[in-house]
Amino acid sequence: MDRNESYSLSASLTQQIIVSAVEHHTFGSDKEIGDGMFTVEDHRAGDFWLDLAGGAQVRLKVSYQEKKPGTPDKKSSNSPFRRSKQ
Repeated sequence: MDRNESYSLSASLTQQIIVSAVEHHTFGSDKEIGDGMFTVEDHRAGDFWLDLAGGAQVRLKVSYQEKKPGTPDKKSSNSPFRRSKQ
């Protein structure tokens, strides 16, 4: 399945990002495909394939921009993605 989704978030270069892929079913329960983790520093520019637990892969494109001093943090979005609190 080919689906293009985008999501913006504020993160430091050393931040670990956890990606969880779920197959959505309109009728019935959703099936978890797997999850994986990467650091922003390792993939701050470009796209790559992330191996998920369970053998699946997702293609990600990361674009990192340094935050300018005095710039306020972004407000939370209405994105379907969940951000874990650490």
